[in-house]
Amino acid sequence: MGGGITPPLSLLRDILSGSGCEKAKASLVSQYASVTTLAVLPKFHPIVGVVSLIGNLGGISDGPNIREHAVACLSNIGLIPSFRSHFALPIILGQVQTNAVKTLLAIARSHKTETPASRSLSLACLMNASISGGSNQTIKHHKDETDADRLNDPNGIKRAIARTGGLAVLLALGTTDNGKISPPVIKQRAVGLLGRCVTNPVCLEQLSDEKGDCYGVNKIGEAFGKIVFGKVWGSGGGEEAVSKQFAEIVTNYVRCLAAFKSPPSGVDGYVLGLVNMLPEPQKDKREKGVINAGSVCMPPIKKEEGSPAKFAMDDGTVLANSCKALITYLDKGSLDSVLNCGGMERLVCLLANSSSLKNESCRKNAASAMARLVKGEGGKAMKRCRELRGMEILVELGQNGKL
Repeated sequence: MGGGITPPLSLLRDILSGSGCEKAKASLVSQYASVTTLAVLPKFHPIVGVVSLIGNLGGISDGPNIREHAVACLSNIGLIPSFRSHFALPIILGQVQTNAVKTLLAIARSHKTETPASRSLSLACLMNASISGGSNQTIKHHKDETDADRLNDPNGIKRAIARTGGLAVLLALGTTDNGKISPPVIKQRAVGLLGRCVTNPVCLEQLSDEKGDCYGVNKIGEAFGKIVFGKVWGSGGGEEAVSKQFAEIVTNYVRCLAAFKSPPSGVDGYVLGLVNMLPEPQKDKREKGVINAGSVCMPPIKKEEGSPAKFAMDDGTVLANSCKALITYLDKGSLDSVLNCGGMERLVCLLANSSSLKNESCRKNAASAMARLVKGEGGKAMKRCRELRGMEILVELGQNGKL
């Protein structure tokens, strides 16, 4: 097996399926950690073999390092479309039934016993496996109709995460302030998985259930507020990787918040955080620094490089989801709180400068948020909207077919 030559898959099958030294098995698995193309051999499935290997490492002193190789192998298997949905299939280890999803989640949450690389790779593996477009193939030695149905369903991995208590694990890793439990790369991948899970009705229902163990609306809203007000990510140099990690974290926080049908309740700074994601209008220096109909149409104030607001302006999807989350709040919350933190001015500014936006949902969601805002009692919002010529901007966009 030396000389950098990868041994044949038949040898992987024979070693993982038989008895013998677990370290020898891991040595072989480590060579497959970089392999991204595997084929199912008769009566053998690589996911079953590798998960079985992981399950047999409990009493081995070098177990964490061996598992790191095994998880790396699973992560690359998850890149193969024909294998993705197989991660949810039941696997019998002795008298215990498990599956690859449950095994990987257990590694991800075990910050005291697993290596950081194993934990990060386990989440990366689940992200790979949860990519839409699952396999229509079945594993021959799984004849149960339920398993076959599961293999045909690209959402099977997300449901498996929900069934095995994985949403609570991802919430804990994705919202904690403890950097030892969840360093940036772990948080990034945990929140990334949550962002994918909220597209599945089963997962969204669990995360939205106020009486459930994995109620996520308030936790994610609170974590979002902290990252918006407490973190400037930096840019360039050695901080570039960290900047990208936090950018992805805020992207998926906002994606989750946009998916929820109810907004967070009693979370300080949530509304102000959402509003601050929108473009900030210029002030008219001739009019004592006020925002008026002229200044609101000028290009918005440039944000600090690496800040959440700058990232939102550069990413149309984040901006669109911020507006969508704001719509949910306006439907259930206080309109005055949005007005008092400059929501009307920022919505008008976004619409006035929307010609350069590639994401059409930004305009539509901003227009919908403004329409809800002006319906508030007392006419305060409508008056301010007219002062800024917001209604004229809406009419013009509609006439030009941009709404």
